[in-house]
Parts: sequence; C-alpha cells; structure tokens
Amino acid sequence: FFFFFFFFFFFFFFFFFFFFFFFFFLTLNCEQNRFNMAAIKLLLFLALLIGAASALECYSCNSGDIGQYCVWNNETSKWSTLKCPSDQTVCAITLVRASENDTMGFSDRGCQKDINFCKEWLDIGEHPTKVGFHLSCYVCNTGKCNGINALDISSSTRSLLNIFLLLLPLFIIMRKVTF
Repeated sequence: FFFFFFFFFFFFFFFFFFFFFFFFFLTLNCEQNRFNMAAIKLLLFLALLIGAASALECYSCNSGDIGQYCVWNNETSKWSTLKCPSDQTVCAITLVRASENDTMGFSDRGCQKDINFCKEWLDIGEHPTKVGFHLSCYVCNTGKCNGINALDISSSTRSLLNIFLLLLPLFIIMRKVTF
C-alpha cells in the first residue's frame, strides 16, 4: 500500500512539474504570440481546476462494533469507497457508544451534505440520548476524516494536492505578468 501511495504522488508531482517547466520555457520564446499562450494557460488552469474540484470520495462503512470496524485500519475488508453526489461535500464518521470507554455501539462513515452535519446529528432526537450514551461525530472536507486511520490528525495530503493543483497555473500567469 505504501509503495502505491509513494508511486502515485511521485507520478503526479513529476507530471505537474514537467508541464510547469514546459510552459515556463515556452513563454520565453513566444512573445509575439501572446494571445495563443494566454488561451493555452487558461485551458490548463481550467483543466487543473476541474481536476482539483472533482467529486469527493469517502470511505463508506456501517458497523455494530466501534472498536474494530469503520474507524481504524485493523479491519478494512468491510469498507467500500463511495463517490459522493455533487451536493455532498464532506466525509463524516459517527460513533455511538454505550459509555465513554466501551466499544459496544455502532459506527458509520460516508458522505454528508455540509460541515454542520455533526451539530445536526447530535441534536436529532431519534438517536440514542439515554444517560450513559456517548455520541461522537467527526466531519471534514480534507483527508483527515477519510484516512484509513480516520481519527489520526496527520493525514491532509488531499488538501495539499488540491492547493498545489490550483496554484500551479497561477505561477505561470504571474511569471508572465511580472516580466
């Protein structure tokens, strides 16, 4: 898995740096053809913007055992990857436990409509609210909630990649404007 992860990011960074330098050196020799270069840069920017804003994918899982399934990576066979509909923009995990230290209860993860899902979910009366029940909800639009170790704060690679994809064409355009 780590080899695939490393290969995936190496390929994408190599690919985008190659195009960055290709268009950088292309603009040095094409001063007389500014309109065509502007059109190429605009198309590249739009293509990268569409790629960065593509449909969100979240892990999907529903389990009756919080300690084993849907949260940590010790049992991923029950997980599936869910491509979220266009109106659902965040990944979410909900946990209902019998008590603070108990693993009995249920967990669920998947796509949700907005970042306020946790507040709404914790306020809904149809979920267990008896004394002793502990309810937790985690929601995000970066890689944090969608990582294999879902509650580990260290996974934000998707957001960094999206920022990189959005800023790459701007570097090319800014270079042309400043010189």
